[in-house]
Amino acid sequence: MIEICEQSVEPVSLSDLAQEIAATEQEKEVAELTGKERKRIYTSLQQVHLPMMARANVIEYDGRTVELTEDGSDITIYMDIVPSGTVSWAVYYFGLSVISTITLIGVYFDVYPPQLPDIIWAVLITAVFGSSSIVHLYVIKQFSMGWFPVQFK
Repeated sequence: MIEICEQSVEPVSLSDLAQEIAATEQEKEVAELTGKERKRIYTSLQQVHLPMMARANVIEYDGRTVELTEDGSDITIYMDIVPSGTVSWAVYYFGLSVISTITLIGVYFDVYPPQLPDIIWAVLITAVFGSSSIVHLYVIKQFSMGWFPVQFK
């Protein structure tokens, strides 16, 4: 919901918001949604989610339209989508840092193959972090609703 509001320059109508969320949840185009699928999301937004987010000053909600507040715009930096059965990127990068540190300590004390120059280890570690960053960017785009352009009338 926050991403949909962020992409719109004007307040988003409750019905448009419900349609976009329903389409995303059902993995369908908006035109393919049933009335029941739209209504379920609409009711949930209207009765629970939007009033709660308005009280938290994340959105401005007048009963018909939704608009992000300044606080709401800032909240996206805290949103880390973590699919079930996986770890967050923060945990992944922390683990990668620990492994890299252990590797570099091992290289320093000649525990790892001394026939490889130290620069090779540094290049390998840099390549792993670089590759991980590229995958991370791709995954963020893939899980972001912004991956598909949203157009409001």
